[in-house]
Amino acid sequence: MLLNDGAGSLRISRSALAAHRAAHAGQGHGGDALGGLGIGSWSQFERAVGKDSLRQERQAYLARRRGGIRGKGSHAKRWQAFRAALENYLPQVKPGNQTALNAAASPFATFLAAMHRKIHRHFAERFIPNLPSGGNDPLADPTLHTELEIVIDRNGRVHKIGVIRTSGQMVFDHGAYAAVMQSQPFPKPPQAILSGDGRAYLHWGFYRNQRQCGTFNASPYILPNPGGTKSKDIGETRDALGS
Repeated sequence: MLLNDGAGSLRISRSALAAHRAAHAGQGHGGDALGGLGIGSWSQFERAVGKDSLRQERQAYLARRRGGIRGKGSHAKRWQAFRAALENYLPQVKPGNQTALNAAASPFATFLAAMHRKIHRHFAERFIPNLPSGGNDPLADPTLHTELEIVIDRNGRVHKIGVIRTSGQMVFDHGAYAAVMQSQPFPKPPQAILSGDGRAYLHWGFYRNQRQCGTFNASPYILPNPGGTKSKDIGETRDALGS
């Protein structure tokens, strides 16, 4: 299990990693969907590690870090939020519901670079170095790749985030998810890149190899009508933004 040490860095508890390795002995790596090879769903993860073990680890961790984080409730909520992002997330970007970036391409590139400067510290400098670096451990597989859909509100906070392509290894997926969540707030997105609901939409790939979390892994989108927003609502949003 990934744990936050209270200072923003991530580590993997030894017992959870041992159970993870045992569950994957003799199996292949990777996987594009939940239920594939590797720990691909929450229920599989619980079966491999054990509900009691997960609960005990959370409680022990909170006891060690008491005073350094808000407490059991907030930690449990963060873990449940990741579970929802992995199992229940419905992508907002869909075929045919986006428009060309055109003039928004340049400001979007600047915004992504600013996001990357914050995400890189958590993912590439803190998370990746803590993963196994050799042998047959599934987490050492250089082909691991997960992709997130990230929706940023006008204040630079994450409005929605979800796993739209799982690596097949929950530990790796969580590392990417946590890196984004710990990096906020981001700069306020410029008006030019906002979709019809006043938010910025992007997909971002996270890799175990040298690609890591570079901006070349990010795909920006502008959705004129996200989530079925009515035309009247879009106009009101744009008016409120001063467009």
